[in-house]
Amino acid sequence: MSVSALALVVTVGILPAFGITMVVIDQLAKRIAALGVWVVDRVAIIYLMFTAMGAVVAWWLGLLPWFALWASPGWGLPVALLLSPAAAVIPYFIELALSSAGEGSRPSLGIGIFLRDAEPAVGALLDRPLTWWIVAAGTALTEELLFRGAVLHAVLSDRGPLLAILASAVVFGLHHVAFGINAIIGKIFAGLLWGALVLLAGSILVSITAHLLFQYLVWRRYRKVRAQKAW
Repeated sequence: MSVSALALVVTVGILPAFGITMVVIDQLAKRIAALGVWVVDRVAIIYLMFTAMGAVVAWWLGLLPWFALWASPGWGLPVALLLSPAAAVIPYFIELALSSAGEGSRPSLGIGIFLRDAEPAVGALLDRPLTWWIVAAGTALTEELLFRGAVLHAVLSDRGPLLAILASAVVFGLHHVAFGINAIIGKIFAGLLWGALVLLAGSILVSITAHLLFQYLVWRRYRKVRAQKAW
């Protein structure tokens, strides 16, 4: 098995593993009331556990090259860091525009696989800001290790930069299937930008930065929507 195929197996394999786990928890929650809170309120934490385990497996298999974590001297990193705010804002507003265009029809793809829409799971953490940010930052870090660290560099070594950026972006988008098709498209676009920044900078530090900025924008949106509903 090639390095790129192995990286894809690890990252794509997280999806069915996570989905099956949520199905099992959902079924058990019907019989054990104490598990009910894990179906929605803890789903983001469970996903973080899976991405963290995936990152550990990727490292153990040698899919996370050390040079991907540290930028080499040169102009690439500062330029990429200057571009990272735009790389966070642009896909954020694209996703908002897609969501606005599709208002009135709730996404069913994620519900069909994971039984629950992911929006309530994210919103459930808003009352615990510290927990929300631990999960948000942890998810950003582990996803970047997996997609721009493992997948991007594995495919890069086998197939070149264009397919590397595309493959890492598509898998990244598929990992957001529970949020619906608009989120998948938005995350693929974000993945394309962030992958290009990583190749420019020579380090995933820049994609982690863009991802955290994106998470901050999401945090602001959820807080704003929550405040408007309170009125």
